[in-house]
Amino acid sequence: MQAISLHDTLHIMLHADHPSGLHLTCSNSTLVHETNILHKIYQALSHQIPGSLHIHLEKKIPMGAGLGGDSSNAAALLTILNQECKWALSINTLREIALPFGSDIPFFIPGEPAQVSGFGETIQPINLPFQYFILILPNIHCDTATVYREFDRIPPGETPQINELAPAAFSAYPLLEEWVQKLEHCGIDPIQLSGSGSTLFIPCGPDISCAQHHQKILQTNYPELRTMQVKSMPFGNQQVN
Repeated sequence: MQAISLHDTLHIMLHADHPSGLHLTCSNSTLVHETNILHKIYQALSHQIPGSLHIHLEKKIPMGAGLGGDSSNAAALLTILNQECKWALSINTLREIALPFGSDIPFFIPGEPAQVSGFGETIQPINLPFQYFILILPNIHCDTATVYREFDRIPPGETPQINELAPAAFSAYPLLEEWVQKLEHCGIDPIQLSGSGSTLFIPCGPDISCAQHHQKILQTNYPELRTMQVKSMPFGNQQVN
């Protein structure tokens, strides 16, 4: 797994002298509800959080895109609570607390490149070179639970996959595989799937001109596709104020 420069922004204020409670706002008001991962974390740990917690989320990472938006935000909240509430927990302990909320959250604490296995609990740091990526964002919302159910249903393929969820995502959402085939016909290769989808991406190496070239091809042939140029990051790129 690799953190990239695309990020949401969390503004967090802890008022230790106020009555306990959570005040959550978001640039996308539809995300303010009790099933929001930030709300779940507060409810589970409120007995360890003095006073009131105010969070404003500026949402930039698309939902249902397999880019770890919820997971990185959850990791950012746990990290800042560990600092501001003086829990003094180690990274490993914080990861253990994070895991029940989502299998990708521990990776984002702190978010250095890693090989992640098991249910997200085994994180082995690895060295990855700096590079640019082009993100391709088809107008498809991939439900993570649906993709995992499909993963459990279909037999494993004979060819090893960089992303083992890719065959399940393509089976559950055939339009996503159709986009891959269209892009390959344009000579764009390799095209990979991020997480459980729906974001596709093109690794472009350290030369920004390669990324610009691929993005120009995409914009010329498929102007309806949303694309984005990002770069790899040595650690998770949460911004917390």
